[in-house]
Amino acid sequence: MLKKKSLIVFSFLFLFSCTNIGKVSLTEKIGFSGNLGSLSSYKKNTQAVVAQDFKGNSLKITNLVNQKSINLQYIEKKPIPESRIIYISDAVASSLGIEKDLPYVKIESIKKNPTFVANQAKIYKEERKIKKASKVSDVKITSLSRGKSIKKDKHKNLIYLEFGSFYYLKYAKDLRNSLKDFLSNQNIAIKGSPGNYLLIIGPIGNMNKYDLIYSKLKANNFEGYQIKVK
Repeated sequence: MLKKKSLIVFSFLFLFSCTNIGKVSLTEKIGFSGNLGSLSSYKKNTQAVVAQDFKGNSLKITNLVNQKSINLQYIEKKPIPESRIIYISDAVASSLGIEKDLPYVKIESIKKNPTFVANQAKIYKEERKIKKASKVSDVKITSLSRGKSIKKDKHKNLIYLEFGSFYYLKYAKDLRNSLKDFLSNQNIAIKGSPGNYLLIIGPIGNMNKYDLIYSKLKANNFEGYQIKVK
């Protein structure tokens, strides 16, 4: 009976969320990036790897922590671990200032044109030239004398997962009860007002905890949430 109830709640959630899911799943996504080197294989000049359902042969990636963005042409599409929406090279991560502690990004498909291709080829060559220099610079910034203060600033941003919105409070409560079955130690709150309730999991303090929660949600067939960093 509980499983049936959970299925009804999730189906309701999906119906409320499907418009947004359909909009972003192919041409725009918000989530976390991974390191290209963690994949088993990719082509030599690849800047990024995305899932096969992502439209377009080039994309714009934005670091949502500092709003820096760059257009990428040399991308591959293939099955990837779904906890990350994109896997990027060290050169791309360095140019965007993406940190491993919070690689919060947005990717958008873009139309290719001759000017873009020429400019992007130039950017890619320049990135390869400064790749080593960027790494040395990063080491200096994260030296032992300054590392603690930098980490403290980063951790002001925490991860939240939002389900909804829900028109009725009852549906949000039913979903919370279902999530508590396997996320009993995680804070799960309901916020909002009649007609616009959100169920929020968080705060989530780091990427390791996010990966653990992500895997539990996926194993129990709970999807359709939005990732927010505040």
